[in-house]
Amino acid sequence: MKETQANLNKLGTPYQPNLSLFSKNPQSAAIVKQREGPREPSSKARLLASSLSTMVGVTLTSPIEVLKTRMQVQNDKQFKVEMYQKIRESFLKIWRQEGFAGMFKGYRATLICTPIFNSIYFPIYEKLRLTFAESYGQDKSSFSVVASSCSIAGLISSILTNPMWVVRTRMITEEFKAQGIPDYEIKYKGLYRSIRRVWMNEGFLTLYSGLMASFLNLSHVLVYFTIYERTKIVLKNNIEPDSSSLSSYLVSLSVIISKITASMVSYPSELVRARQHDTRNHDQRGNHFFKVVKRSYMSHGILGFYTGFSLNLLKILPQNIIVFMFYEKLSHLLTNKYDL
Repeated sequence: MKETQANLNKLGTPYQPNLSLFSKNPQSAAIVKQREGPREPSSKARLLASSLSTMVGVTLTSPIEVLKTRMQVQNDKQFKVEMYQKIRESFLKIWRQEGFAGMFKGYRATLICTPIFNSIYFPIYEKLRLTFAESYGQDKSSFSVVASSCSIAGLISSILTNPMWVVRTRMITEEFKAQGIPDYEIKYKGLYRSIRRVWMNEGFLTLYSGLMASFLNLSHVLVYFTIYERTKIVLKNNIEPDSSSLSSYLVSLSVIISKITASMVSYPSELVRARQHDTRNHDQRGNHFFKVVKRSYMSHGILGFYTGFSLNLLKILPQNIIVFMFYEKLSHLLTNKYDL
């Protein structure tokens, strides 16, 4: 026994690899990461991805947004004649009367408002979804978790950004509102100056016109994200069970199904919100939510709440496919390849 122990002592201690070398070697670290599998996108990656993807979507769909907003507000009783009826003729009318710039009215404001809204909304939504799932021991795609996360994130985002949406709507509608008025001077030029103008001339509360409609419009994100998350799971489990992430085609299909459903539910509140934002003649007494709803119903009935809905679908489907495909891919890329 003593001889065996002596022989072992001669051989020395067994070889132990220096694992610290791997942590200092970038290539080895990359191999370790590959073996661990793709990580969930970080908050920084989601923030940057949501901003960049939204900017792309807003730019490509700006002309549709301009016409849709004008069609929404023109059916209010303040207009005796509907200037925009058929889509093709309406685009041509804007082009002839206002030129290329008319197609991008309010574009800079939209380019600021939308990324800010999404940059607030998406990180809060993702953080709450993970927090609620861990706290209550539920799947992060369950209805209660998604509904709670959507509602709270949407509520916070709407309150913080509502003043920007008010002046952005007025920027889009001001040009055609001024037609027929000689020597009309454009009032809403920059986002900050426009917010200040509304505050000074109409009061602070005017900046929160349409806030109740915005809260009701949260039904859109609630329905949308609930169906979107569920659809992604169903499609992945049944079509691409071995893939680490969903293909672009199936992400697009998830977006289309969820977006059409959500838009049908929430579009009336979006229309009412646009009309509240576009208050004319400082008539705040007639701008309350229920008065606008009543006025819209008396003028055009139930179908009046879906004015411009076809344009809305024409806008949101390509925009959201672009945004969510870009968002999903870019957020994973920034996290796993660039370690953001």
